[in-house]
Amino acid sequence: MAKDDNSTKAALCYIPVAGAVLSVVFLVLESDNKVLKWHAVQSLLLTVCVAALNFAFMVTVFLAILVPVINIAGFVIQLVLLVKTYQGEKMNLPLVSELTSKIVK
Repeated sequence: MAKDDNSTKAALCYIPVAGAVLSVVFLVLESDNKVLKWHAVQSLLLTVCVAALNFAFMVTVFLAILVPVINIAGFVIQLVLLVKTYQGEKMNLPLVSELTSKIVK
């Protein structure tokens, strides 16, 4: 069960595909909420990382076959983050969470 409204809003940031849009909305509308801001930034950074890996692998012909694997992995990571965040837990992703913490401060 969700602990509070912040957990629900933070979990919405990790909805696959729509989460990036919601993250931007939450960053604009609720910029004073540090917890929500942290999850919104982490969600956006995760989306950017997956997109960058997709682009990098599509450029190389022999690695283009791995693009669906990257997309599925990104989808699964978002779902895990969605559930854990809804439960009130904070999951740190390697490298992404460190950058998120530096951005949010």
